[in-house]
Amino acid sequence: AKPAPPVSPPRAPAAAATPRPGHEVVGRRLRVWWSDDAAWYAGEVKSFDGEKHAILYDDGEGEALDLSGEKHEFVAAQPPLATPQRTHRGAPARCYAKGSPQSRGAGVGT
Repeated sequence: AKPAPPVSPPRAPAAAATPRPGHEVVGRRLRVWWSDDAAWYAGEVKSFDGEKHAILYDDGEGEALDLSGEKHEFVAAQPPLATPQRTHRGAPARCYAKGSPQSRGAGVGT
């Protein structure tokens, strides 16, 4: 007699299909997978025309994508840029016109 075929565990019910992203993702940050580069590229969804999303990448490039056909993931918003801090050199150097009293060191060491 033949052995009985192995019993596979019952399958979980199929999850509801993920709805196609629309206007609700405008303004959100995301990463898009570029398989040719084997890399993720971060950007922001700027608009949606009913078919495609306008993506502005962090490097300044942009493109229109149908996100339902692209490998992507939404990410947390970037924190605001920090306020520029003074460097170790202190205040920027002052520039004076050539020949002015300031350029000749007037008042320095007196």
